[in-house]
Amino acid sequence: MEKNIKQKAVYISAYIFCLICPPLILSGGLGHGITLWRDWWIYLPLFLIGIFASFGNKKIRNLAFVFQMPITINGIFTTVFSPLLYLEHTYYVVITTGLYCAFFIIWHSYSLTIVSAWQILGTIYLGMLFIQVALMLYLGMYWNDFINSIAGSFSTDIVYSIGLLFTTLFCHIKTYILKWVILFNGLCIYIFVGGFYIDPYVFNKLQYGTFTGETKEKAVLILPETDKEKGSETNIPQGYQVCMIAHSLNPWTTKMFEGIALQFHNHPVRFFILGVTDTPTEAEVLSREHKTMHVTVPLYFISREKLKKSPLKANAYGDYICILKNDTLIYKGEADPTTRAIRFLSNELQP
Repeated sequence: MEKNIKQKAVYISAYIFCLICPPLILSGGLGHGITLWRDWWIYLPLFLIGIFASFGNKKIRNLAFVFQMPITINGIFTTVFSPLLYLEHTYYVVITTGLYCAFFIIWHSYSLTIVSAWQILGTIYLGMLFIQVALMLYLGMYWNDFINSIAGSFSTDIVYSIGLLFTTLFCHIKTYILKWVILFNGLCIYIFVGGFYIDPYVFNKLQYGTFTGETKEKAVLILPETDKEKGSETNIPQGYQVCMIAHSLNPWTTKMFEGIALQFHNHPVRFFILGVTDTPTEAEVLSREHKTMHVTVPLYFISREKLKKSPLKANAYGDYICILKNDTLIYKGEADPTTRAIRFLSNELQP
């Protein structure tokens, strides 16, 4: 009896420590701010699951620990690798996918006699799904809108999920050649493929409706007015048009977009910023920001309703770039970084 109580105490202590470590200890220690109280709605249910699991057998305890691991691991990754998360997201995905798979192998080795690799995988998947469903319910959003709003983390979870599936096969299969020569090397290759291709492709599909940015949609646009031509309506001329859709003029993305315009100033391409506004006050604010930053790229305006009905619409909350050729939209993608848009436009302008 005393031994059983001691085991429960050790389990609950370890469970709670792993649960609160990222939002309380790591975040606070690294100066990111304590997020435990803000995200109580996700940590409280997981805490209760751990308490109830402590009354179960070894298998239940093990799987309960695994169930809370997605939130714990995600918290560790986003805290420790926060610079990579925002500056070099591709490398963030590569590094964290490798660490996630390594953690899976270590955990499976530790609990080999308690649970199978497939049970661990299924529980991790349930833990990932629990986070998304709990967040959706907390925000009160419909599934489609919710997925679009978390496109960045969802695309990364897709990479993790596939990587963990390969890792499960690696742990399950005993044949030496198949295990080490094929699966291990395949897993290593996949980690880079996931970071450099799968993650951005899924993200682009959710945000812009296209995996690579390339698209072909009829797009005859009329720009309602510019900061210099109030009340006029200007048809987009024929040829190549590159516009940045912006709800507000972020100095970083605006200057990068202006840099693209300077890079292609010797080519027959028209660059402009399309500010999304619904009121004269919003348009005035954008015009003032445009003048304050001394931006040489012209500023036009479009209402949210017209943008929503236009092929230029996207599920992105930040700035993004659209490229048109004559009356056809041929590219839609992120404005930061600009690498993909520059590469696409360069290829288009090749003789």
